[in-house]
Amino acid sequence: MTFCLSTNCWPRRWRARPVSNHPWTAGSAPRLAALHVKECYGYGPDRVKLLHRGYDQNGPIQVKRIGQTRVEWALLAVIAIVCAGLTVLQYRWTGELSQAEPALLRAGLNDLLRRVSQAFDTGIRESCTTLRLGADEIRQSGAAGALQNRYTEWALSHDRNLFARIGMAALQKRDLVLYGIDKDGRVGPMEWPGDWEHLRAAMKRHLTGFAPPPDANPDSNLILMPVFAGESRPELGWMIFEINEDYVRGTLVPRVVAEYLRPIQPDYDVSVNRARREGPAIFSTRSDGASVASGADVTAGLLSLELAGANGRGPGRPGDDAGRYRWTIALRHSAGSLEAASRPRAEETCSCPGF
Repeated sequence: MTFCLSTNCWPRRWRARPVSNHPWTAGSAPRLAALHVKECYGYGPDRVKLLHRGYDQNGPIQVKRIGQTRVEWALLAVIAIVCAGLTVLQYRWTGELSQAEPALLRAGLNDLLRRVSQAFDTGIRESCTTLRLGADEIRQSGAAGALQNRYTEWALSHDRNLFARIGMAALQKRDLVLYGIDKDGRVGPMEWPGDWEHLRAAMKRHLTGFAPPPDANPDSNLILMPVFAGESRPELGWMIFEINEDYVRGTLVPRVVAEYLRPIQPDYDVSVNRARREGPAIFSTRSDGASVASGADVTAGLLSLELAGANGRGPGRPGDDAGRYRWTIALRHSAGSLEAASRPRAEETCSCPGF
């Protein structure tokens, strides 16, 4: 069957219809159809060949559009699934980061505070061991002369305000004589201060052999170091150092904090408190001077009770005092905690544009 184009419909909606099978048109049907198309629409024989198949032009176009629509809906479904998956992953990553970041920050802060503790105790230990007398010095120059020489040498390179009082309890004729240093740096005998009497009693009991070596009160600022006559020999006396709390508050702790915590200090509050009793903070970076020990992110000990080592034999090691500290340094983020500070950053890191 041969087809040609008809213009009976709307000009833009033309279709193919059969050409008459009359004998006089049978041989010329393709030529007439082509001429008809060329005359009406300007198409050549190639177009006619396509129309000879018997299809309406609108048919293939509609099928093609339906196929494209299905593909578009499939793509939209895939995009929706991907978006839902990314949303789930976003909240999951946010939760994981909010838990992991505080732990990493806390580990770093613990390391910083450990270094602060070691630097603080090492500085005080170095001063005490420099002033500590030896048995040979005492035998040659006497307790007073040996202490005078040591103190004069020490004061040349150290701040004398570190200690409020320095004393040497020397055993003389079965009695303990206390030598002290006045404000001018001169050494001489002195009366036992009232808050040192318990040390005197403990020393006497120990020298009689009926008590263990004396120890400083953990709630005090006293450091006690024995002076031995030699290895495995009894004590010749004790060095007594009393830390100047005002100097620690105003000079020593601020200097150590600035040196080791300067990179993080604007974001954190720092305070120093007594470890074994309540009371006002010894030092605080807050404007109101309040302690941050309550709810602190990390803490560390300061002013170890074992600065002299076990039984005073040896200098001991920083951080190896089994938690025996007089003071505690605390660090807390200004937002209230590390978790509160890291949560917004974790959400910002995991946020996906467009969602």
